[in-house]
Amino acid sequence: MLPADAEVLVVEDDAGAIVGAWAVYRLVHVEGIWVAPAHRGRTVVFRRLLAGMRMLVRAFGSSVALTGAIDPVVADMLRKLGAVELPGRHFSWRV
Repeated sequence: MLPADAEVLVVEDDAGAIVGAWAVYRLVHVEGIWVAPAHRGRTVVFRRLLAGMRMLVRAFGSSVALTGAIDPVVADMLRKLGAVELPGRHFSWRV
């Protein structure tokens, strides 16, 4: 399931057995959707944002985008759009 440009780091012991591995790859993440209060509940602004987001994700060479949801309303909206909730907890890490 790794993208073609993924790099996999491998650590071997003296006998050549793999004792550790870690994959590094680029992800497209969409964040911070906002619609002015006066335009919430209408679909036109959201549909335009959604179309533009899809275009930009594809321009990055991806067909998948990750996002987060703190608000249950946003989480429900994402599910209705076909998003799948991921297991585990996700972190941002400055390296």
